[in-house]
Amino acid sequence: LTDLNRVVADVEAFDTSDSSSPDKLAADLRRLLTNLASAASSSSGLDGAFRVKVWHLAFRLWNACVDRANHSFPSRVAEAEIRQAAPELLLVAGLPEDIPDAPAKAASFFHRTGLVWLDLGRPDLASACFEKATPLVSAADTEGDRAVLLDLNLSRARVASIAGEQALAVALLSRSKPLAAGSPEGIKALAEEYLRIGQAALATKPPDPAIDASSLLTEALDLCEKAAASKTTPTTPGSTPATPN
Repeated sequence: LTDLNRVVADVEAFDTSDSSSPDKLAADLRRLLTNLASAASSSSGLDGAFRVKVWHLAFRLWNACVDRANHSFPSRVAEAEIRQAAPELLLVAGLPEDIPDAPAKAASFFHRTGLVWLDLGRPDLASACFEKATPLVSAADTEGDRAVLLDLNLSRARVASIAGEQALAVALLSRSKPLAAGSPEGIKALAEEYLRIGQAALATKPPDPAIDASSLLTEALDLCEKAAASKTTPTTPGSTPATPN
């Protein structure tokens, strides 16, 4: 715990003068994760107070990574590895009862790290993050779980599309419909993914016989029309109902 606190403090220090700093910090975090995993799997395991302390340090690490992202660093891959250490710490520490919405928080960190890997052109590492996150919220017990699960499904569909697995991408989008229902933001995000994959299908030469671009674009249109038709009831006479974008 002392070593982890020291490494997190080093990440927070933003030492831009040392070009090797991100690589060294990433290596230190990998070592600490291995030690923690070993301790967690031992007969004594990790007690509740220790788990909560790891969670607090992981959140400090995540916030430091967000701050570091606003600066210029020579090793973006190492920066992504440092960021991923935060949700990995949460996973090793488990889900303490003292942390509200712990599964959704851990899954969200993995999802956002996956998006960073996607930006770096590493869909394989992005997919690994999404796969670690999905079981944490797959039960969709809370509104937070459902929101994160929707984001994960859409991101996994994007990765599948990049890999040329269009049928899997469409299946993930179809699975997302109940999660998006009732949320204008969710419906919009789902419609945009249908539109994006539909456009990709149109651009594929020769076309994939298993994917009908027209039906994908129709799905996007239907989602938008349904959202636009479900207007909020005015609270005052004469007011205009709100219509989702």
